[in-house]
Amino acid sequence: MKITRASRDRGVDAVVFNSDPLHGGKFVVQAKRYSNTVDVAAVRELYGTVLNEGANRGILVTTSHFGRDAHEWAANKPLTLIDGPNLLALLGKHGYNFRIAPQS
Repeated sequence: MKITRASRDRGVDAVVFNSDPLHGGKFVVQAKRYSNTVDVAAVRELYGTVLNEGANRGILVTTSHFGRDAHEWAANKPLTLIDGPNLLALLGKHGYNFRIAPQS
């Protein structure tokens, strides 16, 4: 995995390389610490980054949640949307107990 620098990331917070021959490849990850709904524009931007980077998949993670339009637009595209509750569930599955505190 490669973590990118915020000032030069072109919309990418991390690049993950998975060597699995069936499900692997290059994944780009973008994280959004929001308290409001993540709208479809962020999902479209990630998809453009996936295409530009030649990645197999884009993963958009937020501490908040995604609107219906974001989920509908991402359907049937190589995108994974992980909202706050699912992020906490994934972390819990791996033994990490966190909570998402409101931004101040």
